[in-house]
Amino acid sequence: MSITNALRTSLTGLKVNQRELEVVSNNIANADSVGYTRKTLTTSAIVADERTIGVRVTAINREVDLQVQKQWRSSAAAGEYARIRSDAMTRLDSFYGGPANVSSLDQLFSEFTGAMETLATSPEDNAARIEAVAAADSLAASLRTLSANIQALRGETESSLADAVDEANSLLALIADLDKQVVAAQSSSAPVGLLDQRDAAIDSLSKLMDIRVEEDKFGKVTIHTTSGQQLYGATVSRLGFDEHGVVNANSQWTDSAETRTLGTVTLDTGDGMKVDLFAAGAFRSGSIAAYRSLRDDALVTAQAQIDELASVMARAISNTTVAGEAASAGGAEGFDLDVSGLATGNTISLAYKDAAGVDRRVTFVATNGGASPGNGFTADPKDTVVAVDTRGGSAALAAAIQQTLGAGFQVTSPSDGSIRVLDDGAGGSTDVTALSASVTLTELQSGEPQFALFVDGRAGGQAFTGYSLGADQTRGFAERIMVNPALTADSALMVKYAETTTSADATRPRALLDALTSTTAMFNPATGVGTTSAPYTGTVKNFLTQVLSTQGAQIASAQRINEGQSIVTANLEERYRDSQAVNIDEEMARLIELQTAYQANARVMKAAQDMIDALFGI
Repeated sequence: MSITNALRTSLTGLKVNQRELEVVSNNIANADSVGYTRKTLTTSAIVADERTIGVRVTAINREVDLQVQKQWRSSAAAGEYARIRSDAMTRLDSFYGGPANVSSLDQLFSEFTGAMETLATSPEDNAARIEAVAAADSLAASLRTLSANIQALRGETESSLADAVDEANSLLALIADLDKQVVAAQSSSAPVGLLDQRDAAIDSLSKLMDIRVEEDKFGKVTIHTTSGQQLYGATVSRLGFDEHGVVNANSQWTDSAETRTLGTVTLDTGDGMKVDLFAAGAFRSGSIAAYRSLRDDALVTAQAQIDELASVMARAISNTTVAGEAASAGGAEGFDLDVSGLATGNTISLAYKDAAGVDRRVTFVATNGGASPGNGFTADPKDTVVAVDTRGGSAALAAAIQQTLGAGFQVTSPSDGSIRVLDDGAGGSTDVTALSASVTLTELQSGEPQFALFVDGRAGGQAFTGYSLGADQTRGFAERIMVNPALTADSALMVKYAETTTSADATRPRALLDALTSTTAMFNPATGVGTTSAPYTGTVKNFLTQVLSTQGAQIASAQRINEGQSIVTANLEERYRDSQAVNIDEEMARLIELQTAYQANARVMKAAQDMIDALFGI
């Protein structure tokens, strides 16, 4: 090796040593910097004419375990989803109040039934009457407050979705900017600092939504949702969210812009196309998915539960069952039914056996010309719901039922205010087995113990029938339920079901108590209590117990999932950070190695210089 080659080689060694010293010093200085990854150099020999003539830096490396990074991002999305749901469900639980809370829904219901039991024992006691009305009012107020709290929480999730979308757009713009700088810098020097910043932005984005990140050989990344929608590639897409300022029990998300009354997340790809990401099922994890799940599922179910509780309780107190009377004509058998008291939302129930001997049930809902409320109007999975117009009287009603049932039945109106439903006679294809009506008694002194104790605050306090103003009356009823104002003015009506009722008559309070604690009903499976094929059947009191039990189980489950996911995410984060972390002891040891190497290279340069000086001194 010539002296000049030795000098050149040692000079390249010094340059590499200097670069390594720079890297190590940066590692030490940023040991505690969030998002900083440990850097190392890759070096290679400089070869010319099959001879090694020095050393050079070929790459600056970031010490990142890419597999752990991918796992952590996925777990971080799941962790945010679990955390947000757990926090919201814990808040929801606080709305119901604990067993020891005197204002809890369970306690107020018990106080109401207790007041009715006291009134049944002492119906002549004016104080007991006033207390019964007050207890009913407290229960109704509790349901309204609970509904308001649930809807307020839904409103918060709507706002949180808007904030999350804004944050996602900011992060995508930042990622796009950093990505361009990374690609541009690849041709000149390794952009390790930019890569750290880009990774930090992608890490933050992964908490908002579950994403898939791919990097090509030039260092450019593309980002998709895990369901396939591209968020960033050749261009950056923009997310949109049409936030709705007012959220109530009737606010719903649908995949139609014309019918939905809640915001949806859209993806603007920049070519004039917009994709509804909620409709596409793009979000499965992360904070956006959690807020959407709460707004459109968990909190909707919670509202449905208290709406069902309020509606069944109101109907149990105000509705009476009118049974059909056996009738026959020309060998055909069936029933006559009094429909004179039928109001909008009241129902006629028909049970029959078809030609195959299969039991069938049809519920006719009086809608006064409105749209059919659908089969969900009743909880019975074997029931078929049909809307009928009662405005034309019993004859028109009979004709409408005949048209629905068709051949195999004979439906007539034998007298004004009644209908007759018969089968098709001996040897026919049908057998009518039962016919009845559920009628709401709106008169406070009708002579029957049932009456409209709870009314719908909408439209000035009308009786609750389940269908009103052309729509299902149940949704949001808990936010509108109130005690009939007439009872506040005259508490004696809690006892006097007729003008002639004596003050000591316990018929009405006893009937009301039985309706709440003894009479069973079938509850809508949309409440999450029971299933579509096997709806929950029980008393109003039993249903309330089931609601509280179901809520408790769901909240406990959300908390357990959050705790478990937190542990998984924390472990992965520790591994992820460890793969990036700077070990000061290792860096100090490396400094000593570099110092030795620097001295050695300098010694070679000094020796070469001495030799050159000696040559020139000859």
